[in-house]
Amino acid sequence: EVGRGMRVEETGQGRERVGPVLVMRDTTERPEGVDAGVVRLVGTDRGRIVAEATASLRTGGTATPRPNPYGDGHASERIVQVLLDHAPA
Repeated sequence: EVGRGMRVEETGQGRERVGPVLVMRDTTERPEGVDAGVVRLVGTDRGRIVAEATASLRTGGTATPRPNPYGDGHASERIVQVLLDHAPA
């Protein structure tokens, strides 16, 4: 499940862990996620990927959920409403 631009996991003990999405690339065409702290570029080096994933799992989800820089997921609903409001009768 994804909540507000953060990775959300349910543990076997019924606890939630929240943390940034780890992107296994050196660059991204969507830097707003990195700037907002909801995405972490970890590169393609296997050692770094393992280290970052391990560190993320060890924190137990101490990251605070942040607003999603990509929007709230309701853009299409607003577009439809604008079209309906301006459609000829």
